[in-house]
Amino acid sequence: MSKPKEGKVEALVAALREQIKKNAFGRGRLPSFTEIGKRYDVGRATVFQALQQLQAEGCVVSKGKSFYANPLLFVSTVPTPSFEELLREQGMEPIVRNIIEPEVIVMPDELATLFGLAHGLRVVHRYRVQGSVDVAYRLSEYWYPASFAEKYLSQMKEDPGFDTLAAIKEEMGISRQIVHDDLVARIPTKEEAAYLSISRMTPVLEIRRTNKSTDEMVLMLHRIVLVGPFSVVRYQYEL
Repeated sequence: MSKPKEGKVEALVAALREQIKKNAFGRGRLPSFTEIGKRYDVGRATVFQALQQLQAEGCVVSKGKSFYANPLLFVSTVPTPSFEELLREQGMEPIVRNIIEPEVIVMPDELATLFGLAHGLRVVHRYRVQGSVDVAYRLSEYWYPASFAEKYLSQMKEDPGFDTLAAIKEEMGISRQIVHDDLVARIPTKEEAAYLSISRMTPVLEIRRTNKSTDEMVLMLHRIVLVGPFSVVRYQYEL
């Protein structure tokens, strides 16, 4: 197989990327190598190299011997609607699974420092992966004060989708909360790359979220890791 010319590869990448952005394929399977080659008058090697580049960008994902379109996932820093509802709104069936069994621990000192809390806090620790049937879009790690959340430990173990924060708020009669986010761009750890099925060089976005009551009582600490090439984080302000 001869090496394709770089100009042809880039032209095909640009054309397919634009089609994916326009949602021409939805989240479905792309045409076969032969069909793409005929449509754009290029060889199989050019098609393959273009699809590899699009996969590195996060625009397509491979399943077996086929490639599927992977349009950008639009997410908001506002914690409502839930991530699962956002996936449904964008035509996907959400999947949630526990990475670890939820447990009661003493929060590690480095994490307490990261979130600006006193050391020695007893918390319920939870760690989940969230996405669609085929693609893992984010990791979600939570720490809830044990005094609020320990009673819900069995539900968290049995149901990875159980909304612990909603249960805490309902029991305490909290209707409003203060949410603080810090957004950090970085490369993933080896463990994160494995859970998300991405390379170590694929950038991720980390959101460090603190949920508090209006009287400054911590309800939940939440660390979210999003796959950078898959995600657009939206902000909205009133100024």
